[in-house]
Amino acid sequence: MTVYSHLAMYEKVLRTIGFSPEEIDIYVALLQLGTQPASALARHTQKKRTTVRVYLEHLVKEGFARFYWRGKTQHFTAEKPDEAFEALRQNKLKVLAKCDQNIRAFSAILPELSSVVRQDVTLPKVTFYEGTAELKRMYADSLTSKTEVLCLSSIEDLWDLFGKQYDQWYVTKRMKKGIPVRYIAKDTALEKDEVKKDKKYLRQSRHLAPKSFGISNEINIYDGKVSIITLKNEKIGILIQSQEIYQSMKVIFELLWKMGK
Repeated sequence: MTVYSHLAMYEKVLRTIGFSPEEIDIYVALLQLGTQPASALARHTQKKRTTVRVYLEHLVKEGFARFYWRGKTQHFTAEKPDEAFEALRQNKLKVLAKCDQNIRAFSAILPELSSVVRQDVTLPKVTFYEGTAELKRMYADSLTSKTEVLCLSSIEDLWDLFGKQYDQWYVTKRMKKGIPVRYIAKDTALEKDEVKKDKKYLRQSRHLAPKSFGISNEINIYDGKVSIITLKNEKIGILIQSQEIYQSMKVIFELLWKMGK
């Protein structure tokens, strides 16, 4: 292994444990040159003396260097690598001890904190998705539903977006999980033909006249959630977890369901 490859390996490891590029230069210079004042290290590394001094003080604090006075000049020297390793290990132990202390302290007040949380409030959550792959992942979330899925869509547009194969995979998974669906779509020849599969697919379908059902999105209402997927050009989706919005969308769906045939 060459000197340059050694230096590259040192730099990679030192970066991993938190050294900045400037600190690496100064630390390696200290190892190579031995005890030096900040001015000499500044010339060697071609950095400002004030900057070098800041990094030297940090190295001292972390246990990788030390200093002493020679007359009125402060001289710095690198700690031996095995001593620097021990300093690093001790720092880790201090951090772990502090974490344990914080965990114990928070654990002590956890029951009191939990007791003041309002149990009747669940914050809504909105997640955005973009691109076909992400939309498929969002669409598949309904496979976790513990309620029936209420769906407004267009199977033709859905096939254009995801493909028939993916839709068949989804339907098969939904059937195996025993999740029923009520489905509202435009009154088209394709949609009417799909009605033949309703019983097999655990599905009930109703249709509305195309003029009164100008929806170009897939909307699924289930299990306290509402998912909306654009089926045309935008390829974006929104998954909303909100009891208020969920209940409102259920009311709208039921009104449309009564209008459908």
